[in-house]
Amino acid sequence: MMAGTDVKRGIRASALRVIGSDLLLGVARRIHDALAWAVDAKRMAFACITVFTTVSVAQAAQQCFYQPGTYGALTVTQSGPGCGTSLTFGGITGLYMGDSNVTEACTFNLAPAVQGNTINVTLTAHSCNNTTYCEEARFSLNGTHYVVAPADLVTPFGAGSAVTITGAGDIVEAPGGSSAGSGVVTFHNAPASVPSININHVITLGAPNGTIYLVCANDAAVVGPPAAPTPVPTLTQWMLALLAAIVAGLGLMLRRRRS
Repeated sequence: MMAGTDVKRGIRASALRVIGSDLLLGVARRIHDALAWAVDAKRMAFACITVFTTVSVAQAAQQCFYQPGTYGALTVTQSGPGCGTSLTFGGITGLYMGDSNVTEACTFNLAPAVQGNTINVTLTAHSCNNTTYCEEARFSLNGTHYVVAPADLVTPFGAGSAVTITGAGDIVEAPGGSSAGSGVVTFHNAPASVPSININHVITLGAPNGTIYLVCANDAAVVGPPAAPTPVPTLTQWMLALLAAIVAGLGLMLRRRRS
């Protein structure tokens, strides 16, 4: 009678161990699946961010303009007495300023605002002999005077003569020029967001020729700070500890089962 009872108890204990093992295995599998899902979710999120960034960069294009209009994704309007006259000379067609030997300015308003360091201005026909005539090109971004640095200027442009930078950071034809001063100014130290560019053409002496300006900028809107990453479900420290305990318990039960 006692032997039969012991056998029943042994069978029941074995069955409980099997059931317990199955339960632990089920829990372990669920935790494993959750961990695998979290890893896959992270990979998918990274892939989406990469694709979005690639598409955004691919859509950006440089647009050049000297009069109002729509250029790619960029809308340009103008204001000021120096706007409205154009001329082709020295390899470009652009805004012609100083043709009446007067100081005048033109402001280009950009919508949406552009990234400042993508802006450049090509100029040609700039003239100054420092004796009888001279003119300067002065630039402002967002209403603030921009001081052109040596790294901002590439000169000459095309077949023109060289220009140089004044002590105040403006552009003037270099000594010994042929009254066709030319160059490209890129605003490397510009603000991140620029909704307006002002060109102030200043007559400093006599009656110079006037200058032609062509403005270019990337038509992609300024990109704001990246959005906060979306939390992805992962195993916490407590869950990791629980998983370790379950695996250890499962190993112990399997070891007893074998014995």
